[in-house]
Amino acid sequence: MGDREVVLGLLALEQRSVLVYDQLVRSGKLSGSAAAAAELFRGQERRHVDALTQALKGMGATSLPKAPSPQDARGDVGELIRLAAEHEMESIRAYYEAHAKLRSPALLATAASVMANEAQHLAVLRQLLGRDPSPVAFVTGRG
Repeated sequence: MGDREVVLGLLALEQRSVLVYDQLVRSGKLSGSAAAAAELFRGQERRHVDALTQALKGMGATSLPKAPSPQDARGDVGELIRLAAEHEMESIRAYYEAHAKLRSPALLATAASVMANEAQHLAVLRQLLGRDPSPVAFVTGRG
């Protein structure tokens, strides 16, 4: 699997990330710092999409995956935050695994930066759920 295929997979994941946070924001079920965090994270996920899109264009890609359609959020606040936390774990795992496959130093740097940001998101979401924000020293997206 080459860099292009890895980045295409990460782009699809990031597009879903935007959707997850868009659902949280549009649900109207969050308030205060939780609502502010969801807004912030949605913007950061959009920037991840932009960075990966630019990387693909730089590799000559002309056909990019379309973003999924927005959906209405279902469940209570806790369920929505748990869904976002699970998605962040999936994202961290994907970036962790991408590091073994990517060859471009620039793409490796981008992936490392995004993975760190996803770990920050996860820490905040865990706090919102009343959990330890950072229960392990090395975040890999497993367990």
